Amino acid sequence: MSAGCAPSLPFAYVDRAHGFRICLPAGLRRETPEDYPERSVQFTGFALPRKTNLESKWLLIVSGDYDLLKDATPFGHFKANNIAFERAKFDEGSAGHLTLHIIYSWKQGKNG
Repeated sequence: MSAGCAPSLPFAYVDRAHGFRICLPAGLRRETPEDYPERSVQFTGFALPRKTNLESKWLLIVSGDYDLLKDATPFGHFKANNIAFERAKFDEGSAGHLTLHIIYSWKQGKNG
């Protein structure tokens, strides 16, 4: 259990270089993604909602430029703990396979 995280999200990922932390569910696997800037991290093993056709969900924290953001469509923004984020989406797929990327980009506010 990480201090400051809710019991339902007991694991805290801390990124000291960028000044943020995020609380995550227990039991995730932390991986180093290929083809992303150094210090990027990926978490896999999220529970999938029942009665959907989802095959996987993952969280990718990209350090640096994220190429998919260039072609993503903005669809709103939100603020959490005085930090503003813009939200965008990008879908890609072929042969009956679809991947939807939901991208949150930090825009302003205090990190940490």
